[in-house]
Amino acid sequence: MRKIRLVCMALFAVLAFGAFAASSAFAEETAVLLGDEAELANESEVNTEGELELADTKAALGAEARVLCSGTLMGLWLPAELKLDVESVLSLAGVAVATSLTTGTPLECTAELGCANVTPTDVLLYVLNLPWLLDLILVGSPSRYFWVFLPGTVGGAQPGWELTCLVGGLTITDECLNTEGKEARSELQNMTPADLLGLFTRTELESEGRGGNCTLGGPGTGFLNGEGLTSGPGELALQVSG
Repeated sequence: MRKIRLVCMALFAVLAFGAFAASSAFAEETAVLLGDEAELANESEVNTEGELELADTKAALGAEARVLCSGTLMGLWLPAELKLDVESVLSLAGVAVATSLTTGTPLECTAELGCANVTPTDVLLYVLNLPWLLDLILVGSPSRYFWVFLPGTVGGAQPGWELTCLVGGLTITDECLNTEGKEARSELQNMTPADLLGLFTRTELESEGRGGNCTLGGPGTGFLNGEGLTSGPGELALQVSG
C-alpha cells in the first residue's frame, strides 16, 4: 500500500475555485470509468488510499478541531449505475474500521487542532452508514470530474464519521454527516500512466456550502481536505471520461 501524504492545498485551492466558479454554471452530467482506455463494463474493485484532514469548525468548545487520518476506501464499481459502492474503510494496516463506538476497531488518527494529541489513540474515528454510493459526474467546459458522496444504500442514510478525542481533559464525541442536497465531493484528475488522483479541497467545499452537519459544531461545520489515489483491479490504468 502507498501512503499518500497530505500536501499544501492553498495555492491549488485558489486556482481551482476560480475555475470551478466559472464552470459551476454548467449542468452536471454523468461520466464513465475507463480501464486501459476501455469502459469498465463489469463490476470491478476500485479502491482509494489516501490521507484526509477532517475538521469541525466549532467542535472544541466552540472553536475548530482538526484531525488527520489515513486509510483506504474499498469500493465496487457498478457500471450499470455509473456509481461506486463503498463497502468498507480500512486502516493502512488492512484492518476494517468500526462503524460504531461499541463494535470493532476504530481508526487511530492524529490531532492537529483542538483535540489533545498525547498518543495516537487519543483520537479514534468510526465510519458511519456504510455502504456509501459515490456518483461519477463531470461539470463545465473544460470538464472537471467528481465523486459525489450520495446517501448510503441501506436506509438512505448520509455518509459520515464519528470521532472521540480529548478536549480540555474531557473525552468528547462528535458525529458529522453529509448535508443533503450539498453533498461533499472529491475532484478526480487523470494521472499518467495510471490511477486517478482524488482531491478534497476545503476552501471549495466551504464556498459551495458543502459542510457536513456535526453534533457539536452544528449545520455546515464538517469539512474534508486532502488527497488519495484511486486504483482498479490488477494492472488496469484507470481514467475518467465524459
